[in-house]
Amino acid sequence: MAVMESLLKGEKSLLRCGSGWANYSIQTDGHIIPCPIMNGMKDYYLGHIRNAHPLRLRKIYIGEPCTGCEIYHECGGRCLYANLIKRWPTHAYRLVCKTVKNMIESLRLALPKVEKLILERKISLKDFEHLKYNSCEVIP
Repeated sequence: MAVMESLLKGEKSLLRCGSGWANYSIQTDGHIIPCPIMNGMKDYYLGHIRNAHPLRLRKIYIGEPCTGCEIYHECGGRCLYANLIKRWPTHAYRLVCKTVKNMIESLRLALPKVEKLILERKISLKDFEHLKYNSCEVIP
């Protein structure tokens, strides 16, 4: 839904869950982290609720290989945690990216049909609306 909505609107996307740039998590001890999975990862603490200004939190963006990928602005990038920690070998990471590329290519191919259905008023652009940047993993 999220990727098709972006394709329909011609939007570019950053990390679709919003982690690190639009959505943050607060640990039970008050530390602010960029992603709920990154609990206890002190190198990525962005502040504390006692003294951090919510509009001035440092942004953490994903890096390579995502930012150099030809579908980066449609995909938005893989999981921030996975991108930063690199827990899997490169070939395993590429396998998941291959599935995401396949999904996006399939959505691109379906785009003209979806646009036609919208023009025919059989479906609406509103049907693709969703809650954005809520930590939900749209791209694995």
